[in-house]
Amino acid sequence: MKRKGFVKLKDCPIGLFITNNKTLCVKTEYGNDDAYIVWSGERFWGGAETIAEIGEVLVLPISDKVVQRIERKYGRRMKGGE
Repeated sequence: MKRKGFVKLKDCPIGLFITNNKTLCVKTEYGNDDAYIVWSGERFWGGAETIAEIGEVLVLPISDKVVQRIERKYGRRMKGGE
């Protein structure tokens, strides 16, 4: 059963998303299944056993609107304290 707002990783837009277990990840522009866990930098597998299955994993995209609110709230800290 598909959860509300969740999409397959291959259909998720480039940017941040959250997994079923509330892990923050990022999908890159380099392929439908190229994604990484934000905190560790490890490749995101989402329970998939093969690379072919990764694109089928359900994820929850984080909208640009939410990211902009976070940036306004935390400002420079979001950008590494530049």
